[in-house]
Amino acid sequence: MGSLLLSAVSTLFFLTLTLSSGQAAKNNYIQRKNPGGFITVHCKPRKQQQQRQESLELLKGLSDEKLLLSWNLESNTFTVNNSVKHRLQKQSPGSNALSITLSNLTAEDAGVYLCEYTAMGVETIKTRGYGSVLLLLDHSATDAANTGSSCDETNPSVTVILVWLLAVITVLLLSILVVIVIVPKLRKKSMSVNAGRRPWRAGTSDVYEDMRSTCKRKPGPPAGE
Repeated sequence: MGSLLLSAVSTLFFLTLTLSSGQAAKNNYIQRKNPGGFITVHCKPRKQQQQRQESLELLKGLSDEKLLLSWNLESNTFTVNNSVKHRLQKQSPGSNALSITLSNLTAEDAGVYLCEYTAMGVETIKTRGYGSVLLLLDHSATDAANTGSSCDETNPSVTVILVWLLAVITVLLLSILVVIVIVPKLRKKSMSVNAGRRPWRAGTSDVYEDMRSTCKRKPGPPAGE
């Protein structure tokens, strides 16, 4: 339970940072497209992945990943998901890189696209390559075109809304994590410390004995007699 919450918090925290970063938008990590448009994902292996790569997969989603395309680099054969087969085009500039274009975008196409390379050896090694993209569909542009009004005047920024929403979810998950995992551990530690302490007993009998002996003493004769 704790590891699942930590994984969810890490994912949400990463997305929050990505969405709130202007540099990410500049580097095309985030792409906002209109419905009916197209998006191109440029998959490329990292420098340490140049050797022994045997396949490339284009995945959509984070937790529940959907395989859109698989490329066997040795046989140069492709397998494309039937749901996007008629809308997907591909082109390889070489060096195990692949440019994948998805056209006629719909609401279901919004999400994260990941490039994953696989190397087969003593063990299977899967690594993420360059080209991962977060696709956001800007429905406000279509609505503005139909109504003749500016989307900026009628709709708030989608990115800002997502950032605030993810931040709230992250705080809630952290609170649940504290209640479920951390608080019981602190209580258990406190109980073990208290159990190890010896109970304190006041020495009341000795005090009473001293007071009794003092009261029994008789006053001596006055000085000088």
